[in-house]
Amino acid sequence: MIKKNTKSIIILTILLGLTLSTLFPLSIQAISSVTDPDEPIPSQSFSVVELWKYNITSDSHKMVMSADLSSIALTNDTHILFFNSSSNSTLWTYDMGYGSSHVDISADGEYIIAGLWNGTIYLFNKSVTVPKKPILKYDIGGPTRDVAISGNGDYIAATSGTPNNTLYLFNNSNPSGPVLTWKYNASNGLDYDGLAISATGEYITMLGYFEVYLFNNSYADPKTPVWMNTTTYSAGGIDISPDGDYIVAGEGNPGSDEGYIHLFDNTYSTTKQAIWSYPTNCDMGKAAISANGNYVAVSKNSDNSPVINSTLYYLSTTGSNPKTSLWEYECKTNSPEFRTISITADGKYIAAGTGGVPTAYMFNSDASASKQPLWTAIGNVVDIQLSLDGRYMCLHRNNFGTDGIYGNLTFYQVNLPSYNGGEKDDDDDDETQVGLIPMGYYFLPITLFGIAALTILIKRKVSNT
Repeated sequence: MIKKNTKSIIILTILLGLTLSTLFPLSIQAISSVTDPDEPIPSQSFSVVELWKYNITSDSHKMVMSADLSSIALTNDTHILFFNSSSNSTLWTYDMGYGSSHVDISADGEYIIAGLWNGTIYLFNKSVTVPKKPILKYDIGGPTRDVAISGNGDYIAATSGTPNNTLYLFNNSNPSGPVLTWKYNASNGLDYDGLAISATGEYITMLGYFEVYLFNNSYADPKTPVWMNTTTYSAGGIDISPDGDYIVAGEGNPGSDEGYIHLFDNTYSTTKQAIWSYPTNCDMGKAAISANGNYVAVSKNSDNSPVINSTLYYLSTTGSNPKTSLWEYECKTNSPEFRTISITADGKYIAAGTGGVPTAYMFNSDASASKQPLWTAIGNVVDIQLSLDGRYMCLHRNNFGTDGIYGNLTFYQVNLPSYNGGEKDDDDDDETQVGLIPMGYYFLPITLFGIAALTILIKRKVSNT
């Protein structure tokens, strides 16, 4: 029989174990044995996995994906096609009767704008209606140069080419529907692919042939530019940070060794100078800025006389010497230019694609002596777009009628070394996940083991007596 003081020792041991189990959590390195489906499982290597593909049976033009990943819009020679990113089945299509040169979509996928070569712009909402009808159809007086929609969908901008050369700004927040609020004529002409708008629509920036413009939609006279920068050479490639604080724009002279990447702020500084300008040796093509405004990716056009290969530049907008490129990637000799660039919100991953000699690329932000892509894919790339966190990618390729299929729209899951399930990694960019595991998980079995051992000793003592 166990004595009273022995029982007291057992009870005290149990209480001590339970107390320690609640007071002392222990942080340990949790490797890939995490089984909670709601928690990220670290990926040991980078990989890109195809989730679905949509084959295109007519010449396709442009693609765009919403920031929330809910919606994808694609245009071909006559139609606009609307997808949910979860499958390759179209939710609706609409016959615009003409090819579209540009499309854009609001952050939630609610609104889609398409600009046609014949100068007509269409605005749609994403709701499935039969028959599908646009909520706005408007003639901008010249072939569409570019279109842009604010992230919240409240403002829509469109630019026209010769003979009109005009920027149009529509307010889409009116209960009665979208209305034209103002327009601005650029007498020197407007550049192709030269329009960007901030998340709320407060700031609009665009490219003229030799100008960079910024407008503030909250000004008393919004159609008068806040500032205009006159470039020495033709401008090429532009983007604006979601908050409107920074504008990145390219400039260059084709066939020469002169070109620049410019970073402006929305005040254009008190001295009317760019924050910094980074020299290149050719005219510039595309530009993208991260959502946090800290990084920019800009491409240089190729030129065969003299031979200048297309190059992708990656630069920081901050730091002690921000105008120094973090890295550059040069395509193969005589490769065509990068025609599309996408960057994640934190600037850690960049996707880009070329036409002609066809390749899609994905890079990380880490600088190295010889920068190499993480991933490449063959296909005449028209558009490529990353999700804000880099975990998904949509790629639009045009194959020019191979076997009766002109191209495809492909949706990928990207397994990043720091992702697999949806949560961000720790700041060390390692491949393990730090988790909190209560030390009580260890004290409890130790306590039970102690009780069992104590009981055995007591029994032995009793038997010996």
